[in-house]
Amino acid sequence: MKRSVSMSVGLLLLGLTAITPVDRTEAQESPEIAEGPGKMLLQDTRVGQSRPLRVWYYRPRGFAPDSRILFVMHGLGRNANGYRDAWIPHAEKYNVLLIVPEFSRLHFPDDEQYNLGNMIAKDGRPVPREEWSFAVIDRVFAHVRDATKTNRKTYSIFGHSAGAQFVHRLLTFTKTIQVEMAVAANAGWYTLPLFSEPFPYGLGGTSLAETDLRENFAKRLVILLGDADTNPNNKDLRRTSEAMRQGKHRFARGQHYFRVSEAEAKRLGADFAWRLATAPGVGHSNKQMSEHAARVMFR
Repeated sequence: MKRSVSMSVGLLLLGLTAITPVDRTEAQESPEIAEGPGKMLLQDTRVGQSRPLRVWYYRPRGFAPDSRILFVMHGLGRNANGYRDAWIPHAEKYNVLLIVPEFSRLHFPDDEQYNLGNMIAKDGRPVPREEWSFAVIDRVFAHVRDATKTNRKTYSIFGHSAGAQFVHRLLTFTKTIQVEMAVAANAGWYTLPLFSEPFPYGLGGTSLAETDLRENFAKRLVILLGDADTNPNNKDLRRTSEAMRQGKHRFARGQHYFRVSEAEAKRLGADFAWRLATAPGVGHSNKQMSEHAARVMFR
């Protein structure tokens, strides 16, 4: 049975809940952001619960108050440290501060809590907006700004696979004004901008309206696809009837998402700032996609 949901959409307010450093003696989990690779353990205090959030980072040697900041969203394996390490060469090359939150299976066990942003509870009820996983990003950014004394008021965000699902839904369902550019790479399936398709495969049953779509289409989003990510039998590929209608594999589904979005923007007469980009010869690999994504965002 399909679930009908009603979701309030609005600016994620940092003041609703707080992210604070966890008291740790280990230098490697200091709340400070020192030069080079490191990790922080922060406390995301929510309504009635408190979840530690490990954040991996890399601060390049040339980092300055005006240097850019990039959030990297990991995939299904929740291997945030591996994603951080794959991006280190690009961080040095383009002088970008890497921030890689780890949405662990202990605290965010299922797709609903990570890929889908924790918008819907197991019983189908909507979750308060301040408890959405999407809301964590702006709260971490607030801590990063304090810890680095940066002048930057915006950040870029990249997600691969499950992280790409997170990224495109973050832009769809929130009005965060702090994202300057987003790249969603090799997502397994998408929430289409169609009210005729029930959530989570579309917007049916949500509180979004056409005005929200217009705003979303005006955001700087790149759908980045590896043209060799074409295995229809990948064990992690969702095969529900709704997902299969989007395509047989990730490459096809990403193209479908972009085409549907472009058509909807045209129907609405809306500005369409999205781009579709292809990584030739690349399959389902964050490391290989990171090189293409870094060029798209920072070259």
